[in-house]
Amino acid sequence: MDKAKVLETIQTERAQLDGLLAQLSAEQMCQTALENQWSIKDVLAHIATWERRCAGWIQAGLHGERPDKPEKGYTWEEIDKLNQKTYLENR
Repeated sequence: MDKAKVLETIQTERAQLDGLLAQLSAEQMCQTALENQWSIKDVLAHIATWERRCAGWIQAGLHGERPDKPEKGYTWEEIDKLNQKTYLENR
């Protein structure tokens, strides 16, 4: 898959997500609905945080740097701990 196709896919999928979210009220966005008691709003904050992390990794790589993955001070084995930290920061 080339860069243009990746970008097209991202835009298409994001438009679908936006369409689904537009159907929800503010109250629905804040209701806890998942097993872990996260709301739709919490899930969106989680996705946005991981998108920023990924963009940072790409940016660092483009500058010849080696980014901290998944994040400085965390290992992949501590991913649940990192996700919990992110969740609490975005509440």
